[in-house]
Amino acid sequence: MLINNQEQLQRMASRLRGSILSSSTPALPVIDFRYWRVVYVSAGGRPTAGYSLSLNTPPFTVQKGMGRLWLLFHTPKPDALVAAVITHPCVLVQIPAENYSTIEILGLDKRLELTVQKQLSKKQIP
Repeated sequence: MLINNQEQLQRMASRLRGSILSSSTPALPVIDFRYWRVVYVSAGGRPTAGYSLSLNTPPFTVQKGMGRLWLLFHTPKPDALVAAVITHPCVLVQIPAENYSTIEILGLDKRLELTVQKQLSKKQIP
């Protein structure tokens, strides 16, 4: 999901926090959405704890009008002792707002594409 403004970011963060008390979690950064975008990526429901997502290196690249977000999907080892609870590993990633119309998300068990509705001109990027 592409997040285009601070209000959408706040709503998404509230959904992710769920019933956690807001005083126990850090405040969200204020993002200048003229120069940045935020992408929410979920690996979907998983049957146990021990699954997670992290950024790969390089985390984000742009080539020929396509942005690519490189993630690593971590799974628990087969013999790991993990809680039997449904989890939803996810990340919120801040990426530069450059001239690209599609963001390809790589590193999950499937390839995802996100279409950017508003393309920025190079004049808008510092």
